[in-house]
Amino acid sequence: MCSGNIITKKHILTSASCIVIEKKNYITIASNLQVLVGASDTSMGDYYFVDIVMWHNNYEPKQFWKNDIGILRLERSIIFSSSRLHILLPNYNDRFGKVMSLTNWGSIVSEINYDVKYLEFLQVTGLTRPECRKTFPSYLLDYATQSCAKTIKKDASITMGDSGAGIVYTEVILLATTMGAELSQFQKNLNEKKMKIIPPLLDCTEIDFSDLRYHDLIESDVEWILSRCGMNLHSLILWEICGSTIMSTVKKHCQNLEKFEFSFSSINEDDFINAFTDMTKLKSLTVKQGSFLYKEPVHISKILNIVQDNVNETLGQFKNLRQFILKEYDIDNNAVMEISKIKSLIELQFISCKVKEGTSFILNLPELESLTLDKMENIDDCIINLPNQSENLKCLNINGCKTVPADALKKISNLINLEELNLGGCEGVDSDVFASIINECAKIKKLDISDCQKITGEALVKISYLKNLQIKKLGLSGLKAVAIAINLPVETMPAPLSPC
Repeated sequence: MCSGNIITKKHILTSASCIVIEKKNYITIASNLQVLVGASDTSMGDYYFVDIVMWHNNYEPKQFWKNDIGILRLERSIIFSSSRLHILLPNYNDRFGKVMSLTNWGSIVSEINYDVKYLEFLQVTGLTRPECRKTFPSYLLDYATQSCAKTIKKDASITMGDSGAGIVYTEVILLATTMGAELSQFQKNLNEKKMKIIPPLLDCTEIDFSDLRYHDLIESDVEWILSRCGMNLHSLILWEICGSTIMSTVKKHCQNLEKFEFSFSSINEDDFINAFTDMTKLKSLTVKQGSFLYKEPVHISKILNIVQDNVNETLGQFKNLRQFILKEYDIDNNAVMEISKIKSLIELQFISCKVKEGTSFILNLPELESLTLDKMENIDDCIINLPNQSENLKCLNINGCKTVPADALKKISNLINLEELNLGGCEGVDSDVFASIINECAKIKKLDISDCQKITGEALVKISYLKNLQIKKLGLSGLKAVAIAINLPVETMPAPLSPC
C-alpha cells in the first residue's frame, strides 16, 4: 500500500513507483485506484476514486528511481476539515540536519488478514551529500534531483511498500519517498560498472560521452566528472544522457575547451544564457538536434544570440571559432544573421537542416574555406551569392540537394579556388552546368558527380581538363566506357565526399 499527500482539493502527490509498474518489456499503469482520506485506520475515513494518473516524464526506475514523482487527480473534491488538510509545497531547499516527519502504512496488520491496517509515524533527519555518500556508499544518487534521510531511532526501519508519502517539516513537504528496499542486483552491478568507468576519465583532456561505454551514466554522473576535470578538458562531446541543464556545469568548469559538441535529450534555451562567455579558446562548435521529440521547436538563433540587448558583444565571444556544425535544426533569418556574424569561421556544416520558407539564406563569411549543405532544400540564395560572400571557398559539399536549379548551380563556376566539390544527387546538374564548372574551376582535386544523370558522355569527356584531379566519383550508368576512353579510371569510393 502506498501513501501520498494532499496538495489541492483534487490532487494527491505520491511516487511514480506506486502507479507505474515496470516489467522487462512493458509497463503496467495502476488502475481502479482509491485514496483513503481523513483517517489513520483503513476501516475508517472516506475513499475517493482516482480520475487521472500522472507521473514525471523523466521517471527512471532503473537509475535508482530518478524523478520518482506521481500525481493523482480525484473524481471529486476533498472537503477539508481538521483531519484532512492540504500540505504546503516548498520554496526552498534547506533540509539538512532537520528533524522531519514521515507517515506511511506500516507493518502492523490485522488478525484476519495480512493487509496493512494502520497509518504509522516515523521521524527522520536529512543528510548532506557527503553524509549521504558515507551512509549509503553503494547507492549512486542523482543529487540534482534526489536526497536521502535516515531514521533517528536505530530500531526503526522503512520497508518495501513505504512509498509515496512526503517527508514533512513544519507542514511543508520537502521530499517524496521512494521504496526503501535493498538496491536490486541490477543497480548494484551498474554502480560497480560506473566505479570502473569514472575514475580514468578524471585524468583525460578529451571526453566523448557519446561513446557506448558511457551510456549507463546519468547527468549527475557527468556533472560530478566535469566538476573535477573540466578545467583540463580541451575537447568535450555531450550526448543524450544529459539535458541542457548541464550547461551551467560546463560554463563553470570547462572554460578551456577548444572543441565542444552536444546533442541533448531536452533543451531549454534559457540554459544557454551566457553559457559560452568564458570559452575564449573555443575553435569548434557542433550542435546536433537530439533524438527526442521536443514539445516546442528549438531555434538555433536563440542559442547563439544569448544576450538580445547586445548581439555584437555576445558573438564577440566566438572570435576564435573556426568550425561550426549544425545537424537537423531549423534555419531562419535570425539564425543566418547570427552565424554570419562569426567572421572567424573557416568551416561551416549544415547537415539535414531545414531552411524555413521566406528565409534569405545568404551567408556573409569572407574567411570561409569549407561549406557543407547536406540534403537540404531552399539553398538557392546561398549558392548564387557564394562567389560574392565567400570567394576563397575551397570545399563545397551540396550532396543530396536535389532541388537546386541549374541557373543557381552555374554560379559555382565563379568559385575559382575550389579544390573539392560534391554534387552527388543534385538533379539540377546537367551537361551545361558541368561544363561551366570544369572550364572555370581548374584547381579541383576531388569531385563527386554520382547520380547526376543529366550529364552526357560528351560533356563528361571534359573532365580531362582537370589536371589536378586526384579523386573522382562518377557513378553514372553507361558512362564507364567514356571514362576509360579518355584514360580516366573510375574510382569507386565507399561513400560520397561528405563532409568536406
